[in-house]
Amino acid sequence: MKKIIHILAVFTMLLTFFLIFVGALIKSTEAGLSVPDWPTTFGENMFLFPYSSMVGGIFYEHSHRLIASIVGFCILLNTILIQFSNFNKFVKIISLITLCAVITQGILGGLTVLYFLPAWLSASHGTLGQTTFCLTIILAVITSPKWYKNKAVKLNSKIRKLSFIAVAMVWTQLIIGAIVRHTESALVALDFPKINDTWIPSFKDDAIEKINYERFVQSFDFVLNLDPITSGQLLIHFMHRSFGYIIFLFMIYYCFNLYKNKLFMTTPIILILLISTQIALGALTVLSKKEFIVTSLHVSNGAAILGILVYLCLNINKSKLL
Repeated sequence: MKKIIHILAVFTMLLTFFLIFVGALIKSTEAGLSVPDWPTTFGENMFLFPYSSMVGGIFYEHSHRLIASIVGFCILLNTILIQFSNFNKFVKIISLITLCAVITQGILGGLTVLYFLPAWLSASHGTLGQTTFCLTIILAVITSPKWYKNKAVKLNSKIRKLSFIAVAMVWTQLIIGAIVRHTESALVALDFPKINDTWIPSFKDDAIEKINYERFVQSFDFVLNLDPITSGQLLIHFMHRSFGYIIFLFMIYYCFNLYKNKLFMTTPIILILLISTQIALGALTVLSKKEFIVTSLHVSNGAAILGILVYLCLNINKSKLL
């Protein structure tokens, strides 16, 4: 039974990661309202909707719903199996929290459609999706036989604190990123690494007016549809970029401490490579004017970084959890 639970947990984790990528594609292709109703699909049973009708944006949106349904079913099934297994109380509680999270996520997804994609609701949907992914990672780890067989190493409090801070920082950055995406703030600046030819932008009215005039001119020069921006959009964009650099520096410090303590020698290298890739994808998102594959990879790569940090945090604090 435990082996089946673990295999299902790993499968659910991988499928949830893929679901995040598909969800990112929906926003990147602006396909969120391609299916205007919920929980039905154009008035039909979602599971009986013909494949031949899944064209254009409908393909992305409806595929997202179907994959999400499979994820939800897997989590429900695993939760039931875990409750009737001899796993400890911690595993059972995490499984119930994961089930509540995925149910809430499904409802939020439906509401984003019914209320025509309000920014706060869409950003909440994206954030909870990342959180649910983290919960599936936790379940995949703590249902593994290796989790109980391998001896927990007692580590100093500094490493443990750093592991929690790392997760919190990246999770916060993903929230900011979701706000950037859903408030249409990704292209308030079309250059990189500077923001409208400056390192620290001004948020005063005259500065915003100047930026909007330049955007108006660029709309003709580059055949782009650049809407006027607000100081709020510029601020959230600036926060996302700035915090990304801070996270990069912190991760170097964190990984250095892991190396110094001879912990997880390969994982820190992967982590630094992924974070470097994330910065590059962020730059390409701007420079490519939000090319849909690039922006979707930016979202899913961020999820991968968060996932690895959650995995590290679990293992570093294993002695406290067992």
